[in-house]
Amino acid sequence: MKNMKTLYALIVGVLALAVVACDPIEDRGSMPGSLSKQDLTYSVTQDPSNPNSIYLKSSTPGVIPFWDYAVGTSKQANDTVFIPFLGDFWIKYYAYNGGVPTVDSVMLSLPENQDYFSDPVWEALAKRSEGKTWVLNMDHPLAYYGMDFGKGSGDDWSWLPDLKGNEWIMDNKDWGNMTFSLKGGYKYSRTMYDANGNPQTTNGTFSFDKTANQVTLKGAELLYGGTFYNLVSNWQKMRVFTMTDDELSLGVVRDQSPEGLCYLAFRFKPKE
Repeated sequence: MKNMKTLYALIVGVLALAVVACDPIEDRGSMPGSLSKQDLTYSVTQDPSNPNSIYLKSSTPGVIPFWDYAVGTSKQANDTVFIPFLGDFWIKYYAYNGGVPTVDSVMLSLPENQDYFSDPVWEALAKRSEGKTWVLNMDHPLAYYGMDFGKGSGDDWSWLPDLKGNEWIMDNKDWGNMTFSLKGGYKYSRTMYDANGNPQTTNGTFSFDKTANQVTLKGAELLYGGTFYNLVSNWQKMRVFTMTDDELSLGVVRDQSPEGLCYLAFRFKPKE
């Protein structure tokens, strides 16, 4: 019995120590991540000769920096970013030191960078800040391309059928629309219809890499038609096959089909 009492006392003591060790008040004082804004040392400055170029510098010791500059993010302690748009933009600085990040921000008023938007691709895709809405061209809404199209390899092929005579591709109907805009950012929205015919709109952003010839969406997916959705695992990254004032052709990779890999390029025209 004496041994049992001793064992019981030991158990109670261990539990008491565990409760003290896990006490949230005691624990909170030893947790990292308790920086205040006054502890942060960083700078956000504009290039005097080009105010759309912004220098980011983190000097806070012992932290992992993260920047959110409205049209992108950066994990670099020192970085130069470019925001070509007219308007007021918050530059947010996050300092991580093992706990909850400490956040501070600076607002910049920026002009529109005319040189950047002089490239005709912005007029073709989005009419710059005016915005441009695209719909599927139901005369020929879909094209097929090999994965090495344009490279001269064995998988360099294409098939651009008209819908007439190939009605199996998709129903000839209104599948919705998508809009690209450069008003205050790289803005994108898509409207499609649910099973009851009700319009459903999702809003997001886009980026266009001219070197890679690629459009990437964030927060929304590409407008499409037909029953191809489950054949593609990524509806947010597209290869550009055509981009003119009158035609836009964006290809997603068909990677979930037993027929093998290829690009499904949806072909669009401006909404009238």
